[in-house]
Amino acid sequence: MIAPNSYLSKWSRWIALKLRHRAPNVKVVDLIDFEPGEVTVDFLKRINCVFRKHNDTYAIFMNDLQSESMALTLKNPTNKINLEGLINNKDFLLVSNTEYLANRLKISYINNIKQFPIDDSFTSLNDKEYIDPEALETLELMTPLCSFKVSEKISTEEVTFFDAMLQRLEHVKFELQNVDNKTTFLNCDFTKSNQGACIIKINGKEFNRFYVTNKKQLNIAVEIFFNPPGKSKTIWDGKKFETQNMQISFDTKTTHWQYILISRSEEKNIYDINEVSFDMNGEKIQLLPLVRTELVNGVKCIHATFKELKPLRINTFNHEILKMKINNAKKWNQSSIRMPIPTFKNVQRIDRKSGMTYSLMYVYI
Repeated sequence: MIAPNSYLSKWSRWIALKLRHRAPNVKVVDLIDFEPGEVTVDFLKRINCVFRKHNDTYAIFMNDLQSESMALTLKNPTNKINLEGLINNKDFLLVSNTEYLANRLKISYINNIKQFPIDDSFTSLNDKEYIDPEALETLELMTPLCSFKVSEKISTEEVTFFDAMLQRLEHVKFELQNVDNKTTFLNCDFTKSNQGACIIKINGKEFNRFYVTNKKQLNIAVEIFFNPPGKSKTIWDGKKFETQNMQISFDTKTTHWQYILISRSEEKNIYDINEVSFDMNGEKIQLLPLVRTELVNGVKCIHATFKELKPLRINTFNHEILKMKINNAKKWNQSSIRMPIPTFKNVQRIDRKSGMTYSLMYVYI
């Protein structure tokens, strides 16, 4: 463990990845456990660098006295750093603007090929203030020994392997197993190759893209290339280390807020309501058409759903006031009702038919 007071005298920060969230009380760095990939671990050991979590950042520190001299004699250097993360708190998936619920077969992936300046010292890996779900590419998770089914007979000369920068991958062993004239299996061995995001091309056309790692479970991976295209400065050219501060900013998840209205009294029929309106701090909220339905126990209810997506709240301690007014034939309730505001705990899964994500709130009136 590096002593904090030794940073200035012996250790310097080389590569830093800052993780931030729109919600000030969400500390992303505590919700995702990042570690270097296996090849990166070996590389950092050889140049005497260490990987640490520091404040809101995961960073690589180099030894000022030894790292540069060791790098000069390094054989077969890598061209990138792989940081692989495992989400340790599922609430992160609910509070953050990502439609992808991670599992052991797929991961979210991003790299520094496209980066956007924030100021003189920081660059962002997302082009907007906060990352869009589409900016995190979804890749299949593969072990170094993997196999793919090809629907046609091919030759070894047609198969090529590339990294995310479309640089040819070296030392990938593979063989073709022809089952019949219509089916071929492509068996790959990445144990001697640089692991990470990989693109297979067959006869010049992309066949598959995936992420190679020895980890059995992974949620998110970040690849930092030393010499991204179009950049004048390299992070490391084999002789000199260039300090790099990078940032990924996560937005708050948005959903369609849905209020399920239920009558408190059996004497009052909830279906008598013919109009519902909402306003937040005096601003009227547009609703989808009311839906009259029943709960699984047969109790009648009305679904009042916000038409536009609204960001969730991380907690209920806020200054926003949401009110609901109802009109009905028998006028058994004409008053305004202060409504609860949903948090991430109210998020439901995406509706398969509509593709919409809801936050459900049950309200007795």
